[in-house]
Amino acid sequence: MRIKQIEISGFGRLEDFSYSFAPGQNTFLEENGWGKTTLCVFVKAMFFGMEYAPRKKELTERAHYLPWSGKPYGGSLSFETNGKSYRIERRFGEKSKEDKFALYDEETGKKSGDYTERIGEELFGVDRESFERSVFVPQNQMLTFMTDSMNAKMGGLSSVKDDVNKFDEAVACIEAAKKVYTQTSKLNPGKLRRIGDEIAKCREKAEQTRPLEDAYEAKMEMLEDLEKQRRAIEKRKNEVVASITEVGAREQSLGEYRAKAASLQKHEETLQRLDDFFQSGVPEEEELSEWEERERALSLLKKKREDVEQTEPEPEELEVLQRLFEKKTVSREELSDWEELSEQMKALRVKSEHSKMKPEDEKALADLKNFFASRVPTDEEAKEQLALTRRLSELKGQIGTLEGQLRQKKEKEQKQQKGADSRDVIGIHVVTSLVAIVLVTGGFLFLQVLQEGVLALILALACFISAGVLIYLTIRSRIRGRRKQDEELASSQEESGKAEEDLNEKKEEYGRLAALSKHFLED
Repeated sequence: MRIKQIEISGFGRLEDFSYSFAPGQNTFLEENGWGKTTLCVFVKAMFFGMEYAPRKKELTERAHYLPWSGKPYGGSLSFETNGKSYRIERRFGEKSKEDKFALYDEETGKKSGDYTERIGEELFGVDRESFERSVFVPQNQMLTFMTDSMNAKMGGLSSVKDDVNKFDEAVACIEAAKKVYTQTSKLNPGKLRRIGDEIAKCREKAEQTRPLEDAYEAKMEMLEDLEKQRRAIEKRKNEVVASITEVGAREQSLGEYRAKAASLQKHEETLQRLDDFFQSGVPEEEELSEWEERERALSLLKKKREDVEQTEPEPEELEVLQRLFEKKTVSREELSDWEELSEQMKALRVKSEHSKMKPEDEKALADLKNFFASRVPTDEEAKEQLALTRRLSELKGQIGTLEGQLRQKKEKEQKQQKGADSRDVIGIHVVTSLVAIVLVTGGFLFLQVLQEGVLALILALACFISAGVLIYLTIRSRIRGRRKQDEELASSQEESGKAEEDLNEKKEEYGRLAALSKHFLED
């Protein structure tokens, strides 16, 4: 077995300590108090745990190595044995029932059940005391002596304490185990017979599997042959697909060739008909142009004839026209005059339809007749009155706006007048005046209490100067504030006066125009 690495979270003076052991001997050469003994006790505790003896008067190892800093009490140890690597993790408490143990397989990272919490005894074959007296030699206990467990180990008789004198009992146990293994009864056969029966059955099954293996090999050969055939068929299929693709391309080319051949045949037939038609000779360009012009004129005449046929009157209408004009033939001028008269009659009919008044319109017309009984205004007078009415509406809106603005300016002016004598300003002046009085009074008190000392003079002067500066600043602030308020008030009054003048002008214009409108309506 070989220890590979230790991790100490808290054990005595060692905290958050880690160390990897190299193969072979590892030497720790450190000063006294470094923790060499603590490190050895930690290794022992990982394998055998910590002793718990509450009735002992002396300090136990569990209490001695308990971390004062509150770190977790314990750590982990990685070791290698029989070709496998493990990691022990232990956490100790003040009592043994508070201890926690876990063993992990480092290859898988999972918990391992190869060893129990008594892993030290299972690995080394000795208990904690024998381990301390043989393999592990503490610094303060250099004496070595034989323990019962060591004596039993050295004699090779047993692995339990005080087992040296139990030879007869051991022989009896061997005889009993022999009977258990070698019984031949059919009802309760021994373990050796049962194992032999199982071996025979396994051999029988092995003999039965040989034909199956042969059949399996034959099937595999057949499968390989079928796979070869499949590959050959796949190859043949690819060749057929390629040939089909090539044939399709050829057929497409052949179809294009056939279409071109049919078009060529049609052109040849047309050319043959033209040759038959122009046997006497092909006409010149001028002659062809002349005939084309005649063909276009003929097409136009056909179109006109179709239009005339569509506009030709019905037989009944034609009969009426013949009766009307059998005595006299009408010229085109008369027909056009009659068409104009017909259009005028249609327009008059439409106007007569629209000129029919509704009852409410008739009532409104009657009211207008009564209103304009004395005189009807001319178009110019009506236009002037419409313009006058629009101007009156504009002036009315402007007057409303100006009245609102003037009202706002008046309110602002009143607020500024009130702000000039506001309580806040007066309060500030009163406070500053009181502070100045206090400072002056303090100066006189300093002079009276400290009498004629230099300190009293300095303090009194400081108070008098402070009071004078405060009074000056207050008066200056008051003058500036009053001046600013007067300027703002004058500006507001000027704006209010201008707004009031504009309002009076608009009202005067509105009154004059309203009088003209009233005079017109009264006429």
